[in-house]
Amino acid sequence: MRTIHFKVNQQRIKNIDSICHVYAGTDNYLKLAFEFSEDWDGCIKGISLGSNKLPMLLKDDCCVVPKEGFDATQLSFYLVGKKKDYRIQTGEFVINLKG
Repeated sequence: MRTIHFKVNQQRIKNIDSICHVYAGTDNYLKLAFEFSEDWDGCIKGISLGSNKLPMLLKDDCCVVPKEGFDATQLSFYLVGKKKDYRIQTGEFVINLKG
């Protein structure tokens, strides 16, 4: 399994691993791992994958991407955190896929 690590600072996502050579057609092979700033402390964290906005909860600040999370040419996602009356959301992050 391949893991790509990201840092999430407030509402911004930054990759800290190479996102080269991510290929379409994978299923439960690619794992996205996140390190969050204190703005996310105490939040239930989720991810929305692809153009169909497939929702998933993060487990241990990670997500294994199912084939339904990929679009034909890219993997796009954003993160959402929620606690009581508090909600935080990142901008969208896009990884262009190899054929």
